Amino acid sequence: MHSDNEKKKIAEAFTALCELHDKKISPVARKMYAETLKGFSADQITMAISQSIREHKWFPKPAELIELINGPTPQIEDIAETQANFVISQVRKLGSWRTPVFVCFVHVLVIATI
Repeated sequence: MHSDNEKKKIAEAFTALCELHDKKISPVARKMYAETLKGFSADQITMAISQSIREHKWFPKPAELIELINGPTPQIEDIAETQANFVISQVRKLGSWRTPVFVCFVHVLVIATI
């Protein structure tokens, strides 16, 4: 839970965001933003709001602020390419007659799907 000082800091950043976008937010929408972002620290929230002000042309949805906090979600194609490259590198290292052993559970799942 955020302290009163943290709530004030978040409210000021959110008010600035609203003013910059000429956006009036209803109490219900404001509560929705607060509820959605309650698991993050005040610093994380204000940094995401600041980044949104710098980078976005439109008023951000809560999901966009969360993405700014967590970073972009990797695309499935990028994950698959990374895993395939790992498998190929292990096979190259051991040769075609030896079986690579994968310790990481994620990599074991890759082998199970091949």
